[in-house]
Amino acid sequence: MFCVECGREVGSDDELIGGLCVQCFLERTPIVRLPPIVDLVRCPRCGAVKVRGGWRSAPQAQTRRGGRRADARDEAPDADAGLDSAVSAAVEGALEAIEGASVRSVALRVLQEDRLAFVVDVEAEAEVGAQRVRLELSTRVRLRPEACDVCSRRAGNYFEAIVQFRGARSRGATDRDLATARKVAEEEAERLEGASREAHLVKVEEPRGGLDFYMSTQSAGSQVARALAARFGASVSSSTSQGGRKDGRDLVRTTHIVRMPDLRSGDYVLFEGDLVRVLSATDKDALVTPAPGGGRRRTLSHDDRGALVLVGTEEDVEDAVVVSVSPGEVQVLDPATMRTVELSLPKGFDLKGRDTVGVLRREGRLLLAR
Repeated sequence: MFCVECGREVGSDDELIGGLCVQCFLERTPIVRLPPIVDLVRCPRCGAVKVRGGWRSAPQAQTRRGGRRADARDEAPDADAGLDSAVSAAVEGALEAIEGASVRSVALRVLQEDRLAFVVDVEAEAEVGAQRVRLELSTRVRLRPEACDVCSRRAGNYFEAIVQFRGARSRGATDRDLATARKVAEEEAERLEGASREAHLVKVEEPRGGLDFYMSTQSAGSQVARALAARFGASVSSSTSQGGRKDGRDLVRTTHIVRMPDLRSGDYVLFEGDLVRVLSATDKDALVTPAPGGGRRRTLSHDDRGALVLVGTEEDVEDAVVVSVSPGEVQVLDPATMRTVELSLPKGFDLKGRDTVGVLRREGRLLLAR
């Protein structure tokens, strides 16, 4: 078998491409093309890059297919690894093989010329027919800064949902409730932002007795509302409103009102004359246990809760010094008057090794809380 161009003898037809040996075929036909200039549109704030008209998070520094890590830091100390990877990805995306050929592996070397330009040397292994050939190519990448859609929205405080955290109508949220709610919402927003570049907490406002969380997307607002409801056993009601127009489409904004139940975990209440502690509560029912312990848990329905009387919260419990213990009773010092007060001990309540007990004050008398 001979090459029809140069007459070189080959061992089989597999070594010929269209009657030409590999050398002659490559001289006539570049099997892999790379534009002399590749433009890379990149957001200067978050590093996202525009690919085929859409924005994507910047690729992380990694080992490229078939080659070493494209790392320009040895040559250009100011180039960050994420930018190097974005440049490398843009060059790989610009590689184009002719019909019947394919690129099998690529190794890249990125050199930064200046703040907005890179030179990229490419070593590629391509396959055409039964032949594999190694190619050396080069291109120049121009960086075009442009604010991405997400950063543009951030700059304009764009939001699609508001999550309003409120106390019960009969009982406002405490400073501790508000601090906990803020932490829950911010942690959930951080988790969502890690999963989606569009999701983030835009801002937080503090109306009297509540918190308003402005979320960038409808989905993020719904998930923050659910996280708050789960933490506080709260109810959620939602409504929508027209938010103007953007890019030729109507904008719909959703408001979620997360309202705390009238009972909360850690509350102490009187039920049928006994002091019980609330373990968990929603707007429908509450799980309670005898305050000092030693009894069984029970669930109180909404109907039962009309008979409950709030005595205090965990923050209201005072420590009272134990003076003496007798069967079924304990004598303690009233923390306010320092007078000795006798309290009944529930069956099974063990004071061994304890110097104090927890008490709550109601209508001038002490109740054993813990």
